[in-house]
Amino acid sequence: MKPSINKTSIVRIVIVVLVVFAGAVFSNFTVSAAPAPQTIIATPTRAPTQRGPRTARVAELTDLPSDVFTRLTANAAEGQAVIGQVLSVGGTVRTQDRGNARIDINDGTIIRVSPKTLFTITQLEPSSPVTRLFLTLGKVWITLSGGSMQVETPIGAASVRGSYLGVYYNADLKQIAVSCLETQQICSFSYLGVVYSMTSLQILIIPPIPPIVRNMQGHEIKDWILVLPGQEVRGIISSTSTPQPQPVGTGPGQ
Repeated sequence: MKPSINKTSIVRIVIVVLVVFAGAVFSNFTVSAAPAPQTIIATPTRAPTQRGPRTARVAELTDLPSDVFTRLTANAAEGQAVIGQVLSVGGTVRTQDRGNARIDINDGTIIRVSPKTLFTITQLEPSSPVTRLFLTLGKVWITLSGGSMQVETPIGAASVRGSYLGVYYNADLKQIAVSCLETQQICSFSYLGVVYSMTSLQILIIPPIPPIVRNMQGHEIKDWILVLPGQEVRGIISSTSTPQPQPVGTGPGQ
């Protein structure tokens, strides 16, 4: 006798088969989820680094007790000097009987001006420490921490590099005195095509002609003490070996 299978069992078997078959079919399809939103961080574009212009060298009046007049540029009118004024090429400084002044260049150069002096800035390089003055009359005292300075006069030009230089010119008598308190490099005066060199604590004088170069005397060193702190001058003197005097009227080419 054959076992009987009721209809209910057949239905259940069919449902199970269908379920298994459907699972096998859908397993071959991959349902991709929507991509998660991405947070985009905007990075600002950095502009190319631009270097600012090199600080230009300027000449500024830093001390002027009285009786000082300036022309800030070649085309400016002369007026009463004021502390903080900046002089350009072509600018002038004029001191009267009781006037004196100090001009500082922002590379460490100092120009001290005695009474009855007139000079013009003829060169002030913005990017290199080269300065040139034209001394019409009177006296200037130069302190250099570097670079070079040339002081021209109607009869010759004094040059200094890294030193202390004093230049005096008497326009009426055509007299000149160039004193080199201290130098580590160059201290010279050019006259009629001949360059006269000086060492520390030496001075050149005209007249006579040709010029003479000799050791500075006491009153000439005292002149420096009047414009520089005495302690600074004494320190220079004590650290400087005694120069050998140059024979009268000699110089390169003589």
